[in-house]
Parts: sequence; C-alpha cells; structure tokens
Amino acid sequence: GNNADGGVPRRGVPVRAACLVDVDLVVDFTPSVMAQDEAARQRQQAEEERQQAELARKEAVAAEEAAKQAAKEAAEAAEAAAREDEEQRRKRKAGAIAALSALENSTGKTPAAPNVADESTDSIVCQTHIVVRCADGSRCQRRFRLDAPLLAVFWLVEA
Repeated sequence: GNNADGGVPRRGVPVRAACLVDVDLVVDFTPSVMAQDEAARQRQQAEEERQQAELARKEAVAAEEAAKQAAKEAAEAAEAAAREDEEQRRKRKAGAIAALSALENSTGKTPAAPNVADESTDSIVCQTHIVVRCADGSRCQRRFRLDAPLLAVFWLVEA
C-alpha cells in the first residue's frame, strides 16, 4: 500500500491507511442523503405552513369585508325602515288632522274644544278631558264635547 509519491495521498485517490501526526488536514464532507432529505422536508413543511397562514389571512380579510358589507346593508335597511315608519306616521297624522278638520267643517263645531261663546257652567259640565299615553311615552290630551263622536278620540290618538 505505498503510493508512488512517498506515502502522501493524492486528492481524490482513496487510501487505506495514513499517518496523520503533525499534518494539517483539510477534509471535505458532503451532506448525507438523509440530511438532504430532512432539509428538503423541513423546507417543504415551512412552505406549506406559510401558504396556510396566507390562506387563513385572506379568509379573515374576506370574512371581515363580508361582515362590514352585512353591517352596512343592515344599517341601510334599518334606516329605510325608520324612514318608512316616519312617513307612515306622518300620513296617519295628516289623515287624522284632515278627518278632524272635516268633522269640524261638517258640524260647524270643534269636537276637541268647548264652544267658546257658551261660557255657562253647562258647557264645562258637557265636556270631558281625555288623556292618552302613547307607546313612545308621550301623552295626547284634549277636551271633547260630550256630543263629539267617539271617532274623534281615535283621530286624536292617530294624530
């Protein structure tokens, strides 16, 4: 097993045995197949985790946008319903006022107030005071002549 150059191994030539006392040695190691496979598996796992995180982030953004859109639509629907309720309330009030005016014009008397020209005690006795508490907490009150139709009270509540 001697080499032709005095027992010094040449690069790339395998040697069965060598004396390495007082020798500067440079050794090149190549990664093993198992180490390469493990590194590739770790890179692939890290890439999959990154993709999953990106997908989760995109889904979260989409869900947030959908929630914002749903909230906006709900607010618009509530606003439209409130406008419609207010418009219906105005129409009912206008109808009630028109009905009271029509009653006033047809009878020549105001059903909600006593006859001002009649100052006698009889006019005060011939009237009633109606107070109605509404669902919103407000109160409607008026004096009605006893000969006023009951429908006038309903018109008061509607107004």
